[in-house]
Amino acid sequence: MIIAPAFVALLSLIFAISVWRKWIHSHKVSEQFWLISLLFSFGAALAYCISIASHPHSGAWFRTYYLLGGLWMPSLMGLGSLGLVWRRRTVNSVAALLAVIGLIGSVLLLQAPISWNALATIHGGPGIYVIQPGLWLPFLILMNSLGALAVFLVALWSVYSTLRRRKRARFLFGNLTLAIGIAIISAAGTAARLGMPSLFWWTMVVGWCVTFGGYLLLTPRIKEA
Repeated sequence: MIIAPAFVALLSLIFAISVWRKWIHSHKVSEQFWLISLLFSFGAALAYCISIASHPHSGAWFRTYYLLGGLWMPSLMGLGSLGLVWRRRTVNSVAALLAVIGLIGSVLLLQAPISWNALATIHGGPGIYVIQPGLWLPFLILMNSLGALAVFLVALWSVYSTLRRRKRARFLFGNLTLAIGIAIISAAGTAARLGMPSLFWWTMVVGWCVTFGGYLLLTPRIKEA
């Protein structure tokens, strides 16, 4: 029941280590936000595993999973993509705005009641009905939507740059692969809401693998001394 989320945690950690190794050399704003996003993804998957492995299932750890992975991770990944095409000051200004939105959403989510029956009957799904809907939900949807939109807009911009400005094809394929990976991750939640919760975590595994591939295409290898 926790094999797939544990695999997501492992993938996110490996991905984060790879980004960190490059960030300490370049200090690029894109890698800075990708690193934070991946650490949040790792923390979310780990929190889910702890929640489900606990007897009874832990509400506190489940909230942590939803907070890190559901609310914050997608928007941070989007900021990383924006860092590829925007100046650091502009990206940081957008990040400050998202931080305000995210903090309000976080407070509301932490105060939302939990359906303990739904939590007790999770069998490897995302638990979309565990935290009862409330004012926190529009903030989560907004943060997710803005993050995904940023990734896709940068992917479209890379197509334009490659065709019109003769940028390297590697930049195009990297951004497109990154966008496809994020789309797969987003589709995981859709599959759960359409009655296929068992596919959620394995879809996440595939999505993170594709996203990692896109990142590797976008960034050069570190030359060892």
